[in-house]
Amino acid sequence: SGYGSSVSGGNLNIASNNQSSVSGGVENIASGNVSSVSGGRYNEASGNYSVISGGSQRTVSGIYDWRAGSLFETQ
Repeated sequence: SGYGSSVSGGNLNIASNNQSSVSGGVENIASGNVSSVSGGRYNEASGNYSVISGGSQRTVSGIYDWRAGSLFETQ
């Protein structure tokens, strides 16, 4: 719902900030500016320029944070 935001496929995904994007997956949220979630499920990228690449139940909330590891990680 943000300027330049996008959701590509998947189910119940939300891209709610400027230039945020979600590519596939289930119930993923990209709410930071220029944040991105690529697949997986129940992930949330809420920091500016934060990125999550797949996985499950992971959160990144800091600026320039990223996650490409395993389950239940929070930063």
